[in-house]
Amino acid sequence: MKPKIKILENGLKVVFVQNPYLNKSNITLLIKGGPAYENKKIKAGVSHLCEHSILLGTKNFSSKTLLDFQFSKNIISYYLFTNQDNISIQFNFHKSILKTPLKLLREIVFQPIFPEENILLEKQRIKEEKQFEINNKYQIFQNKVNDYLFANSNINKDYFGDVDNIERKDLVGF
Repeated sequence: MKPKIKILENGLKVVFVQNPYLNKSNITLLIKGGPAYENKKIKAGVSHLCEHSILLGTKNFSSKTLLDFQFSKNIISYYLFTNQDNISIQFNFHKSILKTPLKLLREIVFQPIFPEENILLEKQRIKEEKQFEINNKYQIFQNKVNDYLFANSNINKDYFGDVDNIERKDLVGF
């Protein structure tokens, strides 16, 4: 299971790893984002809100419902998350249908529409996540370790940010 690595013309690094023992494939896309890359030009929390909002609709699938329908036909499971230095998008799908998951990935990354009414709901979800994390004993411990390890670094910034100050144009510009 030796990985094959290819650098595309646009600089994107693609890593292929085959597992002959499984009937499914996985695509993982890591996008530079998170607190490590947020600064005066990129508002704190925009990476996390983008991760929450990227599946709300695209140019060709104008609503979350239409996009969800495409996922239900072609994707076994998917997972998105933001950490300190990237946004991760992961798709699991049957080996026989590689083209469709790649098209869906391209669609959500390059053509999201970020509907304003849904962004408000995602902002609320992020606030709820933040509240949960504040009360989570494991996360409290992890935050203290990070404070010690990354004291004066962007990587230690709060990835929740201030979602109330993020607008749709910030997501589109990201």
